[in-house]
Parts: sequence; C-alpha cells; structure tokens
Amino acid sequence: METPMADHSVVVTHQGRAIAADGTTPLRERLLAAIEQGHGSILLDVGHVSYMDSLLLGELVQAYVSTVKKGATLELINATKRLRELLRITKLDRILKTAGPEPE
Repeated sequence: METPMADHSVVVTHQGRAIAADGTTPLRERLLAAIEQGHGSILLDVGHVSYMDSLLLGELVQAYVSTVKKGATLELINATKRLRELLRITKLDRILKTAGPEPE
C-alpha cells in the first residue's frame, strides 16, 4: 500500500513475506514503482513486520541501492527494537535510516 504525501514523499507499507509463493517480489515492485513515480523520499513502514529474514534484508539493500541510483532516499519507519538491533548487528544501520518507536 502506498500513501502519497505533499512533500514528494510516499509511505509504502510492508506486511508479510519479501518473496511471494509465486516467486514475485511485491515489496521491490512497490518500491520501484514509487521511485519511478518521482517520489524523492520513500518511507517504508515496517511496523507490521514481525519476522525479518535474509530475503527481506536483501530486498531492503536492493531497494536502498535503487533509491540512491535514482537520487531518492529510503527510510524505515515504525522500526521495532528487534529490527533496529538486527540492522545494527548486520551493520545495515549505517546505510538504512530508521525512525519510529524509540528503543525500550
């Protein structure tokens, strides 16, 4: 789901798996569509992501690379403490900005 904002930003909400049962990557497709629509800032709402595996981490890295190549930015919003810790451990917190619930 996408929610456009007035300042050329868009919020993309993700729930579920990074790769669907049929092999498609709906998250990547939604993020690329937002980039192609000219949104300069993409806010990925990960508040409903209860489990993060290597596939989803890979999708996030690919999304980051795609946004940077197009001159846009990607920020994860509503990131849980658990997700922030995973990003810290994998050192992805150096490139993926997060905002949302403060660590407990």
